[in-house]
Amino acid sequence: GAMRTVYIHCGPHKTGSTSLQAAMEATPEVFARRGLLASSLDPTGRLGLGRAHQEFVRELPALVAGDRRRARFWNRLRVAARDTGLTPVVSCEILSTHVMRPAQLEALVAYVASLGWRPHFLYVLRDLPGWWNSSYVQDAKKSYTALDFDDWIVQALEKPRYDPARLLAPLLGRDDLDLTVLSFPRAVRDGLLSSFLQAMGGAPLEPGEADGARIANPNAGTRAVHVGRRTARRMAEAGLDPRRHRHLYPMLK
Repeated sequence: GAMRTVYIHCGPHKTGSTSLQAAMEATPEVFARRGLLASSLDPTGRLGLGRAHQEFVRELPALVAGDRRRARFWNRLRVAARDTGLTPVVSCEILSTHVMRPAQLEALVAYVASLGWRPHFLYVLRDLPGWWNSSYVQDAKKSYTALDFDDWIVQALEKPRYDPARLLAPLLGRDDLDLTVLSFPRAVRDGLLSSFLQAMGGAPLEPGEADGARIANPNAGTRAVHVGRRTARRMAEAGLDPRRHRHLYPMLK
């Protein structure tokens, strides 16, 4: 029979992923009415959908190793899709860099193909100046950098995560997967969630249909950036790596 689809939303960072994940969690019925499965798949209920779907990325090495028993979330997705008859949706922005790793991409495609699924990758891309600015604010507010923007951008230009051509290159020209790229400004103009649903073959939102959804993780203001950079400098002076002390950001927030 015809292969089913699994939609894999890969972000990347600062393109509305957190808001889309919040909508999936708050209004799963909106997705279900369009034949789509939006679920955290976390039986404990302690993880939000965004954090829970990070497990799909953490389990990619298990798929690479051929140990599918350790791919618990992928197996839960398989069972949930079978039981509901809905088309599964995975959303995790850090997938954008992991699918650039050939072994992980091949293992993912092979796994979903073994289930009779065809992967359909979704990306939301924005103009580079706006993307760089939002990413810098994100790093600064979390105290991941004490650099001025001019110095930060020099480093960012060397990273593949900020190069759309490099992000998408592993997916281009393949006949075993599908790829859709949305324009972030256009999607925001037309309604981010509505655009996301339409990219997966669903009908656009009706007025008031997703009132439970909210905008999540908006850009921080100048004070948050100032405090974050000062904190990063103080930590650097003390020989501390901010990325190893992620508990600080929720406290500052």
